[in-house]
Amino acid sequence: MDLLQEYQHRRLELADTLRAEVHVARAHQDEVMEQRARQLLVRLAQDQFTLAVVGQFSRGKSTLMNAILGADYLPTGALPMTSVVTTVRYGSRPRATFLRRGRDMAIELPIAEIPRMVAQSSTQRSELQVTSVDIEIPAEILRLGFAFVDTPGVGSSIGVNTATTKRFLPQADAVIFVTGFDSALTAAECDFLADASQRTGKVFCVVNKRDLVSNQDAAGVLEFIHNTLSDELHLGAVPVFSTTPFDARNVS
Repeated sequence: MDLLQEYQHRRLELADTLRAEVHVARAHQDEVMEQRARQLLVRLAQDQFTLAVVGQFSRGKSTLMNAILGADYLPTGALPMTSVVTTVRYGSRPRATFLRRGRDMAIELPIAEIPRMVAQSSTQRSELQVTSVDIEIPAEILRLGFAFVDTPGVGSSIGVNTATTKRFLPQADAVIFVTGFDSALTAAECDFLADASQRTGKVFCVVNKRDLVSNQDAAGVLEFIHNTLSDELHLGAVPVFSTTPFDARNVS
């Protein structure tokens, strides 16, 4: 059985389990449990895996996503850039839409204009009260229902960005936490990770900016991260990967 067949088999097994849970919850008149099981069934039927990319601002979250997706769809910079939740999923042609606060109808915009609806410094984003941006692109990595989510940077003086990211985490199936070799796992990052682990499922860690340290120092940083994640934050065996801003397609 190849991986895709195994995935489909496990998906059907999980659907059967959730349907059984609905019946059990109804028999016990547990409305909360029944609603939760039904929500999970809906997510399973949508067949979408949502991977949120989180971390402090200027760690390279958007740069990492752009490299994996093969083009600069998301704004990058030294200052806090992403200020709204930005979802990237598969589409037959490049397309982008955004939602405004208190509005349910998505508004389409050209791909090239995404930064003005996402960037922290954009006055138009602020005036329009943009709450989220959705991007569709014909990238093969997204074809089977995989969705990338770029989140506002945490730990900056812009507290609303951290709050926005935390509110989104329960919607993610897994999280990529991006830190850096230059100052790995700061106290603020550890606090966020400890909280985030309670809000979402699987956590992966990417250590960016490998080019800033020697091979010996890099090995020490990776050992420190492994120990901190397992021994201090009690997150278990979190997979840790390293990359540079210039070679994010080849995360090692």
